[in-house]
Parts: sequence; C-alpha cells; structure tokens
Amino acid sequence: MSFKMDQANEAIKYLNELQRTKFMINTHKDAWETLSAETLLEGLFKEVIELQEALMSGKRGNAQLECADVANYAVMLCDLIKRKGAQLDVSVISQTIVEVEDGES
Repeated sequence: MSFKMDQANEAIKYLNELQRTKFMINTHKDAWETLSAETLLEGLFKEVIELQEALMSGKRGNAQLECADVANYAVMLCDLIKRKGAQLDVSVISQTIVEVEDGES
C-alpha cells in the first residue's frame, strides 16, 4: 500500500471540517487554556473510548464525530504543550490511564 498525499489531504480537510463543527458546538465550555495537560489527556482518553463505542455500535456518523473529538483534544493538548511547555508527570499519566480504564473519572 503506497501513501497517497491527495487522499491524505482530502481526509485531513474532511476531519478539519468536523473538528470545526465540534469546536463551534462546544463554545460554551471552558477555554482549554485554563485546563491542565492532565485534564486534557484524560479527556482524550475518554474520547477514544467513546470512539471505540461508536465504532462498535456501527454508527458511522457518530464514529466520525468522535474522531473529531479525539483530534480536538489532541490539538488542545498540543497547543498547551507548545505555549506553556507543559511537562507531564509519568505517574500522573499512568494514574489517568488507570482511572479512565476503570471508569473512575
């Protein structure tokens, strides 16, 4: 299988449209600049779980929107790291993973 840049560009463009829609829907929420890297990482893990559930349910539209949520959390986390040089404590990351897997958060 060879990498096709045109196909990648189309997929990125489509995902970006979905991301913008999801950002607009969620404008009532706190600005991500106020959230910690750990909080954003926890949100990212939760969205991955929601994506998995959407895929398992067979609802293509829901799965695509969950992909946008996953991508948006990754964008917010990347922005925070870029702007603030956020350093993630490995113990916090490990605990976040355990809590999300256990459904505690």
